[in-house]
Amino acid sequence: MDESELRDEIARQGLVVSRWQEVLLEHYPPLLESYLDWARSGEQLTEVDPKTRELLVIALDCAVKWPSPYIDNHIKKALQLGASVVEIIEVIGVTARLLGPHMMNHGLSALANVLESGWD
Repeated sequence: MDESELRDEIARQGLVVSRWQEVLLEHYPPLLESYLDWARSGEQLTEVDPKTRELLVIALDCAVKWPSPYIDNHIKKALQLGASVVEIIEVIGVTARLLGPHMMNHGLSALANVLESGWD
């Protein structure tokens, strides 16, 4: 893929454009292409519906304290796929109950940022 095709694929997959992608795009495009191929392979997993998948990712984002804009992107996707704010709060709450209250702080702060920014 050329640079334009790689950028188009990043956008098509709904990925947040990150500095690491820019570094690979400039210095090692084949590795970025391989990563995008791998990331695209997740589209073949169909037993878990997309909304549930995003809710799972939000839980994982809370667990590892994944920073903004990454966690925000998954919250937005979940909302766009029909998740309610309450569902997202419950996912964050379950994560916090299992892993500690700092997970709740991280997740609810990210949710507040998304809601304040107008996610749609």
